[in-house]
Amino acid sequence: MRLRGVVVLAIALSTTASAKEVFLSIAGSVGTFRTDTHIFNPSATKDILVQATFLRAGGDASHPNNSNAESKTITIARRSELVFDDVVSSLFETTGLGGIRLQSDDDFLATQRIYANESAGTLGQFLVGAPPSAALTKGVVMQLRSNGTGGKGSFRTNVGFLNPNGSEVNVTLRLYDALNNVAATKEMHMLPLGVVQPLNVNGFFNAPGADLSNCFVTFEATLPIFAYGSVIDNGSVDPTYVPAQTDSGTELPPQTTKTYDVTLRSYEIIITPTLNIAPGDRVVFRVHAEDAMHGFQLDAPSGTTLIPGRSYEPGAAPVPFTFTASETGTYGYACTLEFCGGSYMGHWSMYGSFAVGTASAKPLTVHPHHHH
Repeated sequence: MRLRGVVVLAIALSTTASAKEVFLSIAGSVGTFRTDTHIFNPSATKDILVQATFLRAGGDASHPNNSNAESKTITIARRSELVFDDVVSSLFETTGLGGIRLQSDDDFLATQRIYANESAGTLGQFLVGAPPSAALTKGVVMQLRSNGTGGKGSFRTNVGFLNPNGSEVNVTLRLYDALNNVAATKEMHMLPLGVVQPLNVNGFFNAPGADLSNCFVTFEATLPIFAYGSVIDNGSVDPTYVPAQTDSGTELPPQTTKTYDVTLRSYEIIITPTLNIAPGDRVVFRVHAEDAMHGFQLDAPSGTTLIPGRSYEPGAAPVPFTFTASETGTYGYACTLEFCGGSYMGHWSMYGSFAVGTASAKPLTVHPHHHH
């Protein structure tokens, strides 16, 4: 621990209202995970006291009630910055994950760095201590990404939450996929000053098959909470901290989800069960090739590509695609591999269309193209 200024550590439990209070949503000392905290006293005339409390996380199943958590009282000399490297260990003398609450009768500033303490460690993530007034009852965490476990360019995302209130909070969360459809809804109960540690968005929402190559999370809470995302590059392990922002809109009504199997077979594309799609329906196409390599592409009446053209190996597991039938008119689909049907002429039967609402005046056909 590196200190700037005079420091006195004492155990204290405050019952008085604070002139200033801020929260740091992530803190931990587990494995190589570390957190450094800086606290600044802007006063040029006096030392100040800051009460620091470690709010321990408890996973999604049980968020601890940290109302009676033990606190430390820190003295910060005038115009000084106090530095706690590995704050959970050096200040709170413990390990684990959670958040930090800072309170004082005087003004102060706080920042935090979260990083990996290893030879190939990263620059880490930085966040600024946020007052309770910055917590939100309705928010969105944007620009999240979870697209595999490969090298650089593939990402994983963690999400976390902190309840700054002395009362319990109920939260409704929604995960939106790359096509802006609700992939999963989750109800969450948080105890007073409860913390949900960073958890992988896939496991947290349990949305297998959802396309989360670009995604976002919305929430509505009975009292204001802090929420954030942590987007991590799998190759470089560089993380990006994404705080929640105010969501000024309202959720759309629940959509009907209809699932269809799309079988690619020489000279034909078979969709089962019989297509019956209404405007606004949420649709899942499970695409697979049966006897040879084939392609598939689906376009909306406006020409917008809903399912991009790609190849499918025979016998491979179906690939799910989710889209919303937001346009009325004729949707067109076709195989995108020009010679896969065994003969050029035979391939031209591998296309089709279907209407949503009123059919377009001119049927839409996706034209196959040659893949080398």
